[in-house]
Amino acid sequence: MSRLTALLFLLLPCLAFGQQKQKEPKLISLDTLASATRSGFDLDSWRYIQADAPAMALPGFDDSQWEIINPRMRISEGKSAKKNSYNSFNGIGWFRFHFIADSGIVGMPLALRMSHYGASAIYLDGKLLDTFGHIGTQATTSYRDPQWIPVPFSIASAGPHVLSIRYANFDAQKNYKSIEHNLAGFKVEIGLARHFINGHYLQTKTDAFFAALLFGIFLALALMHLFMYLYYRKFRANLYFFIFCFSISVAFFLNYMNSASPDPHVAYINAYLGFAADVAACIALSGFINELFSKRKTRFIIITMLCLGAFAVWFFDKDYGVNSILVLDMLVPLEAVIVTLIAMFRKVPGARIVGIGVLAFCLFILIIFSATIIFGNININDNTPAGAFFVLLIFAAVLSMPFSMSLYLSWKFAAVNRDLKKQLGQVQVLSDKTLEQERETKRILEDQKEMLEQEVVARTAEVRAQKEVIELKNKSITDNINYAQRIQSAILPDIKLIYKTLSQSFILFLPKDIVSGDFYAFAEKNERVYIIAGDCTGHGVSGAFMSMIGSSLLNQIINEKGISQPALILSSLNGAVIDSLKQTENESHDGMDISLCSFHLADKELQYAGANRPLWLVRDGECIVYQPDKFPIGGLQVARNRIFTNQTVQLQAGDTLYIFTDGYADQFGGTLNKKLMTAKFKEMLLSIQYMSMREQENWLKQYFEQWKGHNEQVDDVLVIGVRI
Repeated sequence: MSRLTALLFLLLPCLAFGQQKQKEPKLISLDTLASATRSGFDLDSWRYIQADAPAMALPGFDDSQWEIINPRMRISEGKSAKKNSYNSFNGIGWFRFHFIADSGIVGMPLALRMSHYGASAIYLDGKLLDTFGHIGTQATTSYRDPQWIPVPFSIASAGPHVLSIRYANFDAQKNYKSIEHNLAGFKVEIGLARHFINGHYLQTKTDAFFAALLFGIFLALALMHLFMYLYYRKFRANLYFFIFCFSISVAFFLNYMNSASPDPHVAYINAYLGFAADVAACIALSGFINELFSKRKTRFIIITMLCLGAFAVWFFDKDYGVNSILVLDMLVPLEAVIVTLIAMFRKVPGARIVGIGVLAFCLFILIIFSATIIFGNININDNTPAGAFFVLLIFAAVLSMPFSMSLYLSWKFAAVNRDLKKQLGQVQVLSDKTLEQERETKRILEDQKEMLEQEVVARTAEVRAQKEVIELKNKSITDNINYAQRIQSAILPDIKLIYKTLSQSFILFLPKDIVSGDFYAFAEKNERVYIIAGDCTGHGVSGAFMSMIGSSLLNQIINEKGISQPALILSSLNGAVIDSLKQTENESHDGMDISLCSFHLADKELQYAGANRPLWLVRDGECIVYQPDKFPIGGLQVARNRIFTNQTVQLQAGDTLYIFTDGYADQFGGTLNKKLMTAKFKEMLLSIQYMSMREQENWLKQYFEQWKGHNEQVDDVLVIGVRI
């Protein structure tokens, strides 16, 4: 039963046992115990009182007025809770079971086994047999689950006897509310010692073997698919299958921990982890199936939201949470079956290979859940041929899905190799045809008698070859530039990160070509925020290289060297550019113009330094210009020790700052096809102060496109705005 529970990830609901009344002591004979070789003789009708006295263990103690109950003491809710005395159990109680021993069991090795989440002391005719846990006050009581470990004993004489159990469980109500464990009491059975001991040994060894085996299999599969996803992230089905296999391996591990640890607190923790593993498995299974066989991801999004919702509900109401995930445990396999069948019907490549395993696994889950809900708890006797066969079917169903996935990957690999081999064959055929055509052309040229025709043919072939070379070079150059653009985009900071720190800001970035000589930089260090606008010499590829050098050097200066003052940062950058380009040794004149702002947002304090690029501060409808130093970073005038001016500004709420390159103001356009100019650009910024920063960005971009018209963009454009 424990293996079946592990396969379902959650404890399945069990049927409640009603109270029984014991009118006369039960007769326990050898035939009775011998017939219960596996499950034992269930002692389900006891006398009970919630009190504590040592004399209650003695055989002559008067318990005639005690309540007759089932010792499991199932806690209930709703209307039945008012009639259920178990709901009030939360402490120490005594249980006594009267029976008559037949002469056939006198002196026989017998055993008693039980399971509970409390602490107990077991007495036979007043003699202590064993204890599980320690019974004390609510603060000092320690709990231990006996885990059906046999407690051997023997009966000295035929006739009446009494089995007494002192039992404590101060956490019964808490267990019910936190992990839905509704047994306030205990489960107890009696049987022949050899049956119990042999059965417990075989069951423990078998459970440990299969739990370790399946845990190892699914963990290995999970790691394999994780590595496959990391090496090829476009195939996200590997990621979902990794999560699925890992969740199942966690479920098997938790099941083994429940059976291996006698501490009930382990079961509490495992209940939370098991629920999380169940939710993750449902999400992963839906994602895996939809990734393979469905272009639309609507169902997967809905399933994910429902699973996360069920997980959230479980923290507030365990009943609704468990019921929700049980519904999803049936809904997700049902979705997998339907989607897989549709894919197989449409003959999606590989659908049959994966589909057989998915259908076997999901149909098994659906059948088990349906049977459990209809018939209650399912008991499997794997000592019988039918039970062993059913257990083999269970493992075949559980392993069918990973096995089919492995077959699918093998098929996919073989298909790719076949396609590659076919393409290589086609390339070889085309190559042979090309060689044959070249030979034929050569023979024709040799046979031609007239020099003019030979010259025309030769020049035509030369022009075509040059055209192909030019086209190939253009394609190569374009590809390299596109690749450089991706590299430059990766180096530039994430605009979302900037917007997260400076929520009222925008960055308008319009490269002239694919790559840009303008660049922006952003950093946060020691409670200061740095925002930088740079304009490198040239544009296109040459400017992009300079921008990447500038970004890299700024990162080293601010984040690694820890230089914080803007003027010192620019001085360090100037020296680093001169050294990087070896401008003292050659005639390299490349450099850059930069505006650098450093904010202390809490103190509303700004420090600014500039190399040929100003800072504009708009306050109360006026534009205050902070002039830069009139020399660049690097460039024509090689000076390693340039001293830049550090300007400090005390900001006010509502101030708006702008740093920018010259690309926007230098753009030709308008009705007269002239430059926009800096003065007009300043007037535009003043006129749009009523807008939010994102609205300003959109307005500036639209106005630029309208102004440019059909003209070519003159230079890279970068405008950065920040509102305090």
